Amino acid sequence: MLSFTIQDIRAAYLANGRELPSSLQVSKAETTGKELSKGLRLGMTALQGPTLGFADELAGLVGGGASLMQGKSPSEGYTQARDIYRSGVESYKEEQPIGG
Repeated sequence: MLSFTIQDIRAAYLANGRELPSSLQVSKAETTGKELSKGLRLGMTALQGPTLGFADELAGLVGGGASLMQGKSPSEGYTQARDIYRSGVESYKEEQPIGG
């Protein structure tokens, strides 16, 4: 079974000289997650184990709740917090493949 990451798909588009569609553009959440400190990203990666891989969804729930308290859309808050978390974990795993 083949599985491709979003980075693989982006690279394929760019290698063929094609413009990335809007759904493949680098989001603000991805950029934010990659800019987090290394120690924080280590902690985020470590939390994935005891939560059986659900730490990103839990972060999304907290983000959704925070958005709701601010009068914003909880689904947008959930998605943004989840994507920031996932991006932070993925960038840590790329930097530290053994530690990740």
